[in-house]
Amino acid sequence: MSENKKGRDHYVPKVLLRGFCDGKREIVSIFDKKLGRSFKSNIANVAAERGFYSGLVGGSGAEIDIEGILGRCEHEFRGCLDKIREESSLAVLGEREKAVVSLFVALQMLRTPHAREQLLHVNSLLSQKLKEMGVEDPVREVEGFEEIDQARAAKIANIMLLHPTEFANIISGKAWFLMRAASGCHFYIGDNPVARQNVWNENSLRGTLGLRSQGIEVYLPITASLTLCMFCEKMYSELVDLYESATRVVRNYQAASVLGVRPPPLEDAIRARRAEELAKSIKPTIVAIETGCAVEASKDNVENLNSLQVIYAERYVMASRSDSELADNMVKSDSTLRYGPRMQSA
Repeated sequence: MSENKKGRDHYVPKVLLRGFCDGKREIVSIFDKKLGRSFKSNIANVAAERGFYSGLVGGSGAEIDIEGILGRCEHEFRGCLDKIREESSLAVLGEREKAVVSLFVALQMLRTPHAREQLLHVNSLLSQKLKEMGVEDPVREVEGFEEIDQARAAKIANIMLLHPTEFANIISGKAWFLMRAASGCHFYIGDNPVARQNVWNENSLRGTLGLRSQGIEVYLPITASLTLCMFCEKMYSELVDLYESATRVVRNYQAASVLGVRPPPLEDAIRARRAEELAKSIKPTIVAIETGCAVEASKDNVENLNSLQVIYAERYVMASRSDSELADNMVKSDSTLRYGPRMQSA
């Protein structure tokens, strides 16, 4: 069963938020992107709204207990999460447990206020585009089109929560590993915590942040010191190829140094050194994916992942410490970050 108070539905569950509490107390530090202010609160009152999942009626006329469905998933996820946190490893997960975590991640993507705001935004964009095309009244003139309000967006989002399997299957097929924050650093968690980026396959003409996009990287912070990373399978394969290519260059240079009558040219030495540095930088991630152990995230890595939490958050960013400088600076430099990411029209 869900731990939530009666009538107060958490869209980021307490089982996840506990990993970001200040010591043994269930208190987190919060930055409000909209108002630009920081405060502390008990996790019972964080990322939660009264009746957030209520109002969806099934075919029998009875209300569907969305909170109960989510609570059952959270209950199973808690056991998996405890294992990961205790061992700092994904190797502790069996196939069924990985499926449970995949389902939890899929549901977490769909259950937040951001999912509803995105639905409203896309609907508004489509209505505007139709009017630009000469359609005066899209609702009346375009079959099947409707202009939705908050209540309708909530209903659609709640229906989506009943069908998370496709997303869960895609997530399960990713290359998983853990990142551990460097000493002195900590991870944020936002109110829309499944964040994505794609630096391998950026494209200004089309989006590359879909779960099936080549090069996609998916991140979910699970404690102040650990983030679950899920990478595109092809990206992992290319990392392995790159590592093997780099080590081949190093081995060939070493062999030439031993067997050559004269020293190899200087450019070969420089190329071999660069290949060795590249292989060294890639290897920890490959080992982490193959063994389930955690790879250390540098200070820059941590800042990048925290910036993604700020970008993806609809309003609130939480942390175990009172440290909102990054979030505050980002919001001040870009006012669109006061709310979550929105789809752009061409």
